[in-house]
Amino acid sequence: MGLIGQLRWSLRHCRKRLFESVLIIFAVGLGIAVIVSIIALIGSARAQLRAPESSEWMRTFRVYSAAHFHSSSGREPVLQVVQERPTEPLQVPLNELKVLQDALPEGMHVFVEQTYSFPTRLLPKTQDESEAPLGQYESLVPSSGGAYVRFSQGAVAPTGTAVTIEVNHEEELEADGGEQPVVEKVESFTRFDQLYEQYDSIYITGTTPEYFDFKQYEIARGNLFFDDDLINGSEVLVLSYKLAERLFGDTDPIGQRIPVELFSNIEQQMEFTVIGVLAPFTEEQEEHVFFGENQYYAYAPYTAIPHVRSLYSDQEILLDSFIIGVDYGVDLAWASEIINAEIEQRYGDLAVVSSSYISVSELNTSNSIYIIIAIFASLGLVIAVINILNLMLARVLRRTKSVGLSMALGSSKRGVFSQFLLEAVVLGLLGAVTGICFTYGLLKLLSKLLYTDISLDLISAASGFGLGLLVSLLFGVYPAYQASLINPVDALRND
Repeated sequence: MGLIGQLRWSLRHCRKRLFESVLIIFAVGLGIAVIVSIIALIGSARAQLRAPESSEWMRTFRVYSAAHFHSSSGREPVLQVVQERPTEPLQVPLNELKVLQDALPEGMHVFVEQTYSFPTRLLPKTQDESEAPLGQYESLVPSSGGAYVRFSQGAVAPTGTAVTIEVNHEEELEADGGEQPVVEKVESFTRFDQLYEQYDSIYITGTTPEYFDFKQYEIARGNLFFDDDLINGSEVLVLSYKLAERLFGDTDPIGQRIPVELFSNIEQQMEFTVIGVLAPFTEEQEEHVFFGENQYYAYAPYTAIPHVRSLYSDQEILLDSFIIGVDYGVDLAWASEIINAEIEQRYGDLAVVSSSYISVSELNTSNSIYIIIAIFASLGLVIAVINILNLMLARVLRRTKSVGLSMALGSSKRGVFSQFLLEAVVLGLLGAVTGICFTYGLLKLLSKLLYTDISLDLISAASGFGLGLLVSLLFGVYPAYQASLINPVDALRND
């Protein structure tokens, strides 16, 4: 009997004992799923930790208000599990960032970063240019006039970010006491929506001077803005190379005025003066630009952003979040300790420090726990193998007469051994396939629970199939050997 014939024989006998076969496959698959998931989890943590420290996402530490951390980041801080969330929000004066900057060692940069989208009449859309793609984030927020606006593109504020606009008339009338007509606001929304259809947008990042030091952007023309521009709220812009090329071509952009459209019933437009143009982004810098390489970017003092001005007016600007960036080459473990200690000393439980490096480090330190779980899972798999071994021996005993008949008709002991071993291998590999399917679902669940991307790589899948083959040999060799020792005369004599 050839290999194909033996395989058919094995599958036929698996179908005859279908319930036992399903139990064997399920037991093997479950054990393999747990072990392979832990292997993938450990491998993912180590791979992320080995990511080059030049990666910007590994060198960025974000400070959030603990009172609003869940809604801001989508992840609940660990401290909230063991103690109550503070009700008082974090409020850091903008000028305090400079004080914090001076307190931190060299190589660390404290800045704020908020990106807003503004259409400008200097960028009319051409006929073959499609509408700018919408972002995946949407939120319903009240506008300054009281109406509710749905905005996209991932920016934080309603100012200059509305793409799809919906007005809740009942809530608007209630907010205005039912006296002010809705028509003016709807017309304003419609005007802004039409501007997005007719003109491309500039994505203006409101930030502070330390932002450029962390990003390591190089200036091609003019200069960057400084602390005085931030204090005075100077309406100045530093353009990306691509935006300057689109707006002015070969003309010198320094000193040029750029009007942007505002989402407001009072002020329709605002003008910024160009003071600098950045050199073209490197490939790595392009990866970390907020909305992707196909958009137009500019940078302005945070205090010059219209939304910030309208929100705080003559009041002191208070931040509920900011960023600390660490230079390439600085030891991230040391930097993490310094930043956490400084933030805790200044703001106590009001602030939470979050970063990819901290998350990956915590995941990596949990490897010992995962290894212990993997050991227990392996012990469980060994117990399952022993039980499966008993089932396979029982199968051999039930088929003693048929085995004896086969040997009487010319089957060799080697042929009988290979038939029973192949049946065990088939069950083991089917269990491995089931385990890989379980692993895929389990890793998806773990990715959501741990807020990290854990994928089933080729090495983990191969280890799953290797485990399936090993397990099948463990529970298949001995029963197959016992079947090959059957005496055909005694077997045919039994009822």
